[in-house]
Amino acid sequence: MKHKKQSFQQLQEIFFWNQKRGNLPNQIDVALEHYMLLEELYEGMGIPNPKTEAKAFMASLLERDDLIPVSETELLDSIIDLQFISHGTLYKMNLSPEQSIDAMQAVIDSNNSKGSKKDTSGKIIKDLSSFVPPEPALQQILNQRT
Repeated sequence: MKHKKQSFQQLQEIFFWNQKRGNLPNQIDVALEHYMLLEELYEGMGIPNPKTEAKAFMASLLERDDLIPVSETELLDSIIDLQFISHGTLYKMNLSPEQSIDAMQAVIDSNNSKGSKKDTSGKIIKDLSSFVPPEPALQQILNQRT
């Protein structure tokens, strides 16, 4: 039960984190959200310079004239599908639900150490004087797998 409550609290923390940094409900910049998703995806794929690659891909989208408008329902379905895939990947990495929640907390704690300054696109910039990377805590969790 502890981890079930913790999982809900993490969602609340993520919502508060966004609110504290001026990211308001009903004011979504879909292009920025897609850029951040691409950057993380590229990072996980080992692509060098994931920020540069994600920016270049997003810029290439502006040149296209065949993009189909996406409804809010389709966007929500896509985001929930991404969560479904992400949680399935955690399972395939042999992480328990509890370890997955602990990993999420490590990332939340790391993001909380970033500060609240944004770059010109609206993405949070890491304050290197206070930033604590999540990798050591995540490695500990990975080491605990059975």
